[in-house]
Amino acid sequence: MLTDKTSRSMVMIACAFLIYFVSHAKDSRDPQPPMDKKTMNEMAGTWTDPKGPKGNHIIFKYTKIKDEPGDILGGLVAAYDKDGELNDIFGFKETPFSFGYKSHAPDVVLFVNYGERKQMIMKLTATDHEHMRIRMLSRNLATQKEDLSTNPINEPPVDLVREKEADVNLPKYQ
Repeated sequence: MLTDKTSRSMVMIACAFLIYFVSHAKDSRDPQPPMDKKTMNEMAGTWTDPKGPKGNHIIFKYTKIKDEPGDILGGLVAAYDKDGELNDIFGFKETPFSFGYKSHAPDVVLFVNYGERKQMIMKLTATDHEHMRIRMLSRNLATQKEDLSTNPINEPPVDLVREKEADVNLPKYQ
């Protein structure tokens, strides 16, 4: 029969193993280094499809979240909202969106949230500083359960060109 002292000792040993396992467990996904500021600033800006309708664009921008009084580490840590707008690309009309990174090596893959609880996945491939190819990989993830192999999007990729004049006052990720 276990005594109170023995059962407490077993609980402590189990907790120690759990803490060790959690702290030393490896992520099952491919590890990636954090995306560098240069790559993020290269993506930021206004991009247009020269073959598309007049006024088409996609905008990627970073907006620094205002510092709160007494923030953590005296302002050494900054947070940014990542958002943008799609217009006349992939059939969207003046559609605001927010995004997060799924991966960034070798290509940037984004989770994009738009409209009322709608999501899609986009893949961005930079060909150089002024040109980028964008492809929609998935739309409405909630209905597709992120299974891209059984429900691919057949939309062709779009080749985009940086619109320099539109980016004069666009904030940079710092």
